[in-house]
Amino acid sequence: MPSTNSRPKTFIHIMHKIILSLIAALLSITAVNAANPQADALLRQAADKLRNAKSVSATCAINSDGHSTQARIIMSGRRFRIESPGYATWFDGRTQWTYSASTGEVTVTEPTAGELAESNPLSVIEAFTSAYNSSITSAAGDTRRISMKARRSDAEISSAEVTLNARTTLPVSIDLTYASGQKVAVSIEAISTGGALPSSTFTFDKAHYPGATINDLR
Repeated sequence: MPSTNSRPKTFIHIMHKIILSLIAALLSITAVNAANPQADALLRQAADKLRNAKSVSATCAINSDGHSTQARIIMSGRRFRIESPGYATWFDGRTQWTYSASTGEVTVTEPTAGELAESNPLSVIEAFTSAYNSSITSAAGDTRRISMKARRSDAEISSAEVTLNARTTLPVSIDLTYASGQKVAVSIEAISTGGALPSSTFTFDKAHYPGATINDLR
């Protein structure tokens, strides 16, 4: 795998957006009109477990267009933190900090509703509501694979394939197909629910990035 600094900046931004789409899929997989009652029930079990948890942590491997990256995601209500090579984002419900290793800068914003639609996973979820039809396409062994198809032709994510662990009802993989034709394969290497986390989990700590330049746009 090439070093972070050798990757185009656009790739890091693309992967960041993909990660946000992944979080939306993780938390909103029940926000669909299921063509199959079994798919609907299974998706609801999975999402209820994620939504009712005080916190959710996941480690993922993401592959797209011949590139790959790792990401660690922590969520708690509307708050989230994303860490991936060369990029990190913290959102505490009001303020968002975005760090880019390629520039050495931290951009601080208080996102508007429109901006949150692109950067806040729970805002992205709203775009999924009643926008997808779902059905179980495979029920082999301990996994259940569910197909989600966009009802609107102009949806950014035209389809998704979600594979759940039948025992835990937690997702183990998500494959996304964008309207542009781009395909993204996400393998969830570890995912768990946990207890409440301190607010500092979702705020930027300059002590961990002593050389970073702060670009405060609030």
